[in-house]
Formats: sequence, structure tokens, C-alpha cells
Amino acid sequence: MPVGLPSGLPGALASMLAGAGQGNVPQAASLVTADMAASIIGGSPKEVALPGTNPAAGIMSMVAYTNDTGDTLTALVEQLPEAVAAPALQSAIQMAGASGDIQPVSGIGDIAGKVVTDHDATLVFAKGTSIMALYASASGSTGSDLESKLEALAPQLLGKL
Repeated sequence: MPVGLPSGLPGALASMLAGAGQGNVPQAASLVTADMAASIIGGSPKEVALPGTNPAAGIMSMVAYTNDTGDTLTALVEQLPEAVAAPALQSAIQMAGASGDIQPVSGIGDIAGKVVTDHDATLVFAKGTSIMALYASASGSTGSDLESKLEALAPQLLGKL
């Protein structure tokens, strides 16, 4: 599977994350390090280039790490206009949740949601005007295990947004 956000990320959430942002977004690689990726997927992850991304765009930043076995951690961060971030994510979670794709998560940022499958997990959360999406895929881990690791990492990231 190519490195990036999961193809299973619900359409409403994916389209909301893909370009509604504004400038001055923090660099995802400065927020999520290779050491953090190692704590989620194991091994010695290396940063990989993401096709089709433009780090100079300023509205969204992504970073991906992969280890020797092909497990991945991808992080996306985006800033939205002040009045949009939490309501947009809330709306996306409600729309995706209605079909059972995404489940709300409490206690992370202003609002959060997750999608967990057999061997991958996605956690998306908003704090103020920032939205962050984390996706982990590891053949040797269950989605539930990855999801709990992503939830444990989220408080560190919230402090940096």
C-alpha cells in the first residue's frame, strides 16, 4: 500500500482535510518525529517523500515514515479559519459516523474521531484552528493496538499545535 492517508478515510473527512486550510501551518515533520513513529510502528522508521504534496504550499503539511517491514505512520496537519475547524470536524464525524465509518473519541483536543480496522488506525483531532490526522498501518499489530498508541501520542502533539 502506498504511504499516505488511508483510502478508507471517510470521504467527508478526507475532502474537508484536503485544502480548506490557511497559511502558517506547522511542519508535520517537526511535530511528528521518526522516534515517535518508532513508538507506534516499531523498527527504525525513515521519512519518505509523499507524491503529490507541496511542502511550500503553506496550507497543509504532511510527513510519512516507513520501517524496513513496510509499516507506516503518516501525519497531516492543517490550519483552518478560526470559526471552521471544530465545527467542520464535528460535521464530518457526524456524517461519517452515521454510516459507521468513524467513531467519536473524547478527551483529545476540542473534538476527535477514529477509524480502526484489522491492521491500521486513523485518529483525527482538532484544537483551536488546527486539525491533525494520524494514520498508522502495521502488519504485525492490530488496529486496536495502533489506535491506543496514537491516542497516547496525541497529548504530546496537542501541546505543539
